[in-house]
Amino acid sequence: MYNVSLSFKYSHHISQYIYGFLLLKKLNIIKISNIDNNITGAQHILRANIDGKKIVYDANDGDHIERNFFSIPDYEWCDLYFKRSYSENLAKNFPKCRPLGFNYEIKPVYGIVDNFFGNIRRILGKEIVRHYDLETIPQVSNNPRVLFLTRLWEPEIISEESNSIEIEKYNEIKKLNKLRIDALNMLNDNFKEICTIGINDIKYSREIAPQFILPKMKTHRRHFISMMKEHEVCITSTGLHQSTGWRFGEFVASSRAIISEPLEYIVPGNFNNYLPFKNMEELYQSVDKLVNDKELRYEMMEKNHHYYNNYLRPDRLILNTLISI
Repeated sequence: MYNVSLSFKYSHHISQYIYGFLLLKKLNIIKISNIDNNITGAQHILRANIDGKKIVYDANDGDHIERNFFSIPDYEWCDLYFKRSYSENLAKNFPKCRPLGFNYEIKPVYGIVDNFFGNIRRILGKEIVRHYDLETIPQVSNNPRVLFLTRLWEPEIISEESNSIEIEKYNEIKKLNKLRIDALNMLNDNFKEICTIGINDIKYSREIAPQFILPKMKTHRRHFISMMKEHEVCITSTGLHQSTGWRFGEFVASSRAIISEPLEYIVPGNFNNYLPFKNMEELYQSVDKLVNDKELRYEMMEKNHHYYNNYLRPDRLILNTLISI
């Protein structure tokens, strides 16, 4: 049995990793001797001491050191550094780095009392999501539906005094928003009868694409998860900082057939269980292909189901890191 102590400043980004450790404790695979949830330091970092080995779990969106998405002090402290946004560049320059995998938010359960009140909140319709809420067995139909719910970002104001990082981020947001609006228009023009599409209700959305805004009831996370399971084909795009969005991890967990922009970061297990697109023509072709190829759709859903259970399920994700120590 592994002896573990954890230290962190809580954030939604690392909830999946805490959840995984707590599941392993429940399964009597590890013993957690201490949890310190009030440390200072880099954001979205979980530190673990495992049988004397110092391990870091980094859930930051990108690998950009200049944007504080990689913690040099934590890297110097640890024996191994598991990174959500793991890249060949990091592997070359920081040899203690390892890929960690897809990220999504689930609510850790620290004990019986916490579980009780969490279940009360769930009954009241609050957004308390457990890992099993996402899980489903692959099934295909003759009339598949396609899902693309996304968000736009308010472009940050830049000026002559803006630095290169601020300008770069501004351009990223403009490019991201344009691709998502283009995708919504393409899907609406070509697959309207079988698609559920929409964006978040913010000022920028109301100015740019009000026709695609969905009411908050439909974007409520637990409602979204239920809706996701009714759509065999799910589409996502690259997030800020070239990150793999949380939707991608949710789609894998729910054994969906996935269409996405090419992944910028590396995950464990030689993952390729999705159809990539770089432009609207390729997106059209991928949707058309998956909708009309039942066998391909089922094969992809089965592969994602297998991947989830071997690499992404919270207890398995953490256990894989322990085995590698």
